[in-house]
Formats: sequence, structure tokens, C-alpha cells
Amino acid sequence: MMRAVLTWMIMTVTSEWCVHGFPYYQTLIPNGGNISDPCDGVTIWQGVGHQAMGGDGPRNPFGLDFHSNEKIWNRTFCEMDSDGDGFSNGAELGDPKCVWIPGSEPDGTPTGHPGICEPLRDSKCLSINKWYTCEKRDLECDAINSPDVQEFEIKLPKTKVPVRATTFTCTNFAFPSDKDYHIIADRSSIDNHNVMHHIIIYGCPNEVENLIHPLNTQYDCLGEMGEQECVEQISMWTIGKPGLCLYEKAGFKIGATGYKYATMQVHWNNPGLKDSYEDSSGMILYYTPLLRQYNLGSLLTGEKRFSIPPGNSSYVVNSECTPVCSAKIMNSPIYVVSGFNHMHKLGRAMTLSQRSPGLEERILTHDSHYSFGNPVVHAFDPPIEIKPGDELRTKCTFDSSRKSTVTYQGDGALDEMCNSFVIYYPKESLWISECMSYQGLPMCSLRDLAAFIDKRLNEE
Repeated sequence: MMRAVLTWMIMTVTSEWCVHGFPYYQTLIPNGGNISDPCDGVTIWQGVGHQAMGGDGPRNPFGLDFHSNEKIWNRTFCEMDSDGDGFSNGAELGDPKCVWIPGSEPDGTPTGHPGICEPLRDSKCLSINKWYTCEKRDLECDAINSPDVQEFEIKLPKTKVPVRATTFTCTNFAFPSDKDYHIIADRSSIDNHNVMHHIIIYGCPNEVENLIHPLNTQYDCLGEMGEQECVEQISMWTIGKPGLCLYEKAGFKIGATGYKYATMQVHWNNPGLKDSYEDSSGMILYYTPLLRQYNLGSLLTGEKRFSIPPGNSSYVVNSECTPVCSAKIMNSPIYVVSGFNHMHKLGRAMTLSQRSPGLEERILTHDSHYSFGNPVVHAFDPPIEIKPGDELRTKCTFDSSRKSTVTYQGDGALDEMCNSFVIYYPKESLWISECMSYQGLPMCSLRDLAAFIDKRLNEE
């Protein structure tokens, strides 16, 4: 279950807008799927007309002009200089003569971003681009420079990307098992930015010895086709995130008594159904035999089942990991080092909070202006303590004012989610990796009821 939810989360954080919505708009402008972020010149800016790279939220100057021009590429719009940098939209998109029509090949390649004034450090552009920040995307992690740290790279062989909009391909692999190690950081190794949307590495429990699929062999893994026992995320790449440096006192344990096996899940997106794409992307994990003080784990909270009525600009879904449930799944306090919220396109605001007996409510992850195309990772230093018996509340606010039908919880493009994901230590303090509710009912109580019914049925 945890693995399925995480897959839904990453699909929608990094690719829902690509697979289901924005590819259509990309086809309405020349080179619409090949515009890179001017900050690094590599990462594809999927929602060309939006301020968020993923295509969510407010429109940028190019998007505003595109909308005003009734979303039509013509000479009038082509000759505009939406971002005010002295170059026309057509020139920046590879159609300087303004002759391109949808479905045809552009005469040239992109020379810039039509919604971001360039060069970025030009005084005029600094004034125009007040909404845009060029964030450094190189992994910054002093710990990986230590002489004891080794690299473990897992990547796909050069593989032809299928001619279909969405593909999930997985590879099982073995970690070094001669002793215990800690993963302390990761970094992406992206080969083809045109198709890549996420990579997740799931750890398999130590007791798992027989995997469904052989090691080092690719297989389709959407939904139930993957390794269902390998559920805990230990590494992740999404658009704009080159890597992660983990909390200095903890790491994900691999090896003799840790994760011996793992699954790398790669999500390709090919909405244009091109038959020429190949890819050999992967991840680099940094690990050390010098074990840190704690082992990291992950916890998912939120609501598993809900519906959103149409025509509501501020519909709220609440979920609880109740004091009873937290006491059941924890054998000792945990310490949260980071977390992020997750909803889909209707999500507008989200909060995960903690309430301890006798204390005021404490906010853990709060996104007052949520964007599924630009998620925020909240880091905590010092870590936040959560004790058995504490309550975790998840509050999601949705805007369905433009919807005419009911929206249901699910993993589809038109579905919604209300989940919060946190990284904590020590891993041993929890025996299960989620604490959620189902239509407002605590899941731990439902599990107890199911176990009771099963027992009675067996007795009969």
C-alpha cells in the first residue's frame, strides 16, 4: 500500500500535468516540450506558460499573452515579446519566421524561454523576473566528500522508450551485503530530460529473500506489476531536484541487517508518441560503513477515501492519525527531520500538524499556497519529536469551483489526494509505515476490526 501511494504521489507531483494536461498545450506552440529552465539550460520547463516549472499556479508573461490570444499560435502572438527581453516569442521558440503550424516540425530549436527575461542577471531582466528565482540545482553535501563514502550507481542500460504516453519500468538490484552501511545522500543521473519524470528507489524488507522479478532485469511495473513487498522509499528524484543530503545523524541502512535488495522505478513520459527516444537514467547513492547514530524511516499520513463536491472554492478534507493509532504503531518517540505535502490539481492549501496531550497544536508542514507542480520539502533542525499518543492532523483545502462533477480520491488525473509524507528516526520506533484514515475513520481501528472478523470466521 505504501508503495502504491508513493507512486501516486510522485506521478502527480512531477508528471500529472505532463501526461494528462500540459502536453496538449505543448503541441499548440513550436518546441513546446523542449523549453529548458534558463537557470541550468537542461531541466525541461513543462508548463511553458506558467510560473511554476510543472505548470501549476499563476501564468508567466508568455502564458498571459497566450491566454489573451485565445491559445492560438499565429503571427500576432509569434511576433510578441512576452518576456520583454528583446526577442520575439517565435525567435525564442525556434519559429523566427512565424510560419509554424501545429503538427509540423519547427524550423529551428529553442533559443530561450519566452516567459522569462534573459539574460537572467541583466538589470532589466532582474526587474521583470521578480517572480522567478534561479535556484542552484547541484547537490550540496559536504558529507559525500569524506574518504569513507562510496558511490553505488544503479542505472538503466540504453533503452528504447515505448511509443506510449506513460511507461513505468523497474529494475531490482542487490546492495552490498558484506556488512551494514548507511545511505547518506543521493544524486540523479539523468540521460534524457525529454522523457524523464521521476525515479524512486524502494527498499525491500530484510526478511525478503525471493523477489518476483530477477535482479538486474527491466520489467513493466505500473500498479500491481511491481515488487509489492518493497515499499519504503529510500531515494527519489523529481524534476528540479538533483539530489538529497540526508540528516547528519541518520541514514537508510542497507547491507547485512538492512535493505539487501531494492527496486528502482523509472517513469517515462512520451505524450508526443515519438519513436526515437532512448534513455539510460538512474541514481547514484552515497553510502558509508561508518554507521550514523540512527536509521531513517518514512511515515505517510492523510485520508484514503473522500470526495469533493463541485462548485466549492474552499472544500476542506480533514484526516487524523489519532492518539490511539499513534500509540499502537509506535513503541517509542520518533524524530521528524523532513516532510512534504501532496494533493493534485484542485489542491490549494495543506497542513500537517501535531497535537500532544496538554500542549498547543504545532505545525509541521504548512503550504498556504500549495502547488502540485512545485512541491515544498520542509526540513526540521532540530528534529521534531512525536510521541506515542500524539495526534497528527492533516488538513487539505481544495478548489472545485470550476468543476461540474464530483471529484473522488484516487491516482488518476481527475482524482485527488490528501497525504503528507515525513522522514524520521529511529526507524525501529514504528512497526508500520502509515497512519491514515478512511472516510474519517482511523485505519488502525479498521485493521483491528478486520482482524477480529477474520478470527471469528476462522473459529466458525
